[in-house]
Amino acid sequence: MKEPPAIAGLLKFFSRPEYLDDFLQGKLFCNTPHYYRNCYEQGISDRFEACIGYFSRSLDQRMPTIIMDGKKLDLSRATEAFTFLDQDYYDSWLSCWFILEVPESELEIISLKRDLQRILQEFGDDYVLLPSESFIPFHSLLSKTEHRMENGPVKYTDDDLTRGMFKKRSDFSYQREYRFAFDRCDKSELKPLCFKVDANQLSELVIKQPKIKFNINGELHDILV
Repeated sequence: MKEPPAIAGLLKFFSRPEYLDDFLQGKLFCNTPHYYRNCYEQGISDRFEACIGYFSRSLDQRMPTIIMDGKKLDLSRATEAFTFLDQDYYDSWLSCWFILEVPESELEIISLKRDLQRILQEFGDDYVLLPSESFIPFHSLLSKTEHRMENGPVKYTDDDLTRGMFKKRSDFSYQREYRFAFDRCDKSELKPLCFKVDANQLSELVIKQPKIKFNINGELHDILV
């Protein structure tokens, strides 16, 4: 069985330099899944974020036909409708990162560059690196806040009936996402969550826009410069 790839760290991208500065000052900004369901920006928008199905009249979508006990439900006054797994009855506020795996071949270098190029176009070219050796203290730092947290890598699937908080459509696999999910919120919540962590501790854990290179067979390959 092939060993899982080594992880160099996690990358977080920002659409504006001031958002990066806010983060380095210890300010964490987390959007809800419903924000992403209603967003129109390429790569950020996902109508099926943390749910199996989402229908909204504001997005010019028809309400689904739902039959319960042999009777059709009256959705004439409904503005939104969701279908989701039992464990995803609530949403959470999300902090989303890119998993930086250590490539082992030139083909993996090409794939990594391609995926990162798309990330830079969609999410912005300001970023920080959380090296793998800093993950545990970073996790500890987040755990000290008042906010309940779950975290883990996102899995990607073509099975529509398994989508949820940590499982997305395979169309998004290029995002190689790792996410931190905080607290619980209603499925229709749009207001973001903002909170602070110790900026001095954070500055010791993340690196602002480092140049990233990998050595493959004695040849250095620029990844982010």
